[in-house]
Amino acid sequence: MFGIVGGLLLLAFFVSVDWQSDFDRGSLVGTIFYFVITATCVAVAAWGSSVFFDKGGCDVSFIKSIFGLEVQRDRVEARAVQAVTIQGVRFLKDSERPQPGLLNTRSRYSL
Repeated sequence: MFGIVGGLLLLAFFVSVDWQSDFDRGSLVGTIFYFVITATCVAVAAWGSSVFFDKGGCDVSFIKSIFGLEVQRDRVEARAVQAVTIQGVRFLKDSERPQPGLLNTRSRYSL
């Protein structure tokens, strides 16, 4: 969603800008603010953080990525885990359960 908003903001800028008169002193602050908002949307859309539980390999991987490219991977063996803290629980109705498909963004965990 943030990627779409950031893309629309960039598109709107290039479609509506008047390169001769829009960059005078009066509108420079507004232009900077506009690009800060756009850069924030793009940065939020780019950053990804995932947790993968590998039952076969008996480990847990924590992956951080930017635009889908892996930046950092931390791996913890399941035998080294002594406790797990659950920070939040959300109960789902049957209609909200994850469905298999390409656009599914919810994760399924089966242990």
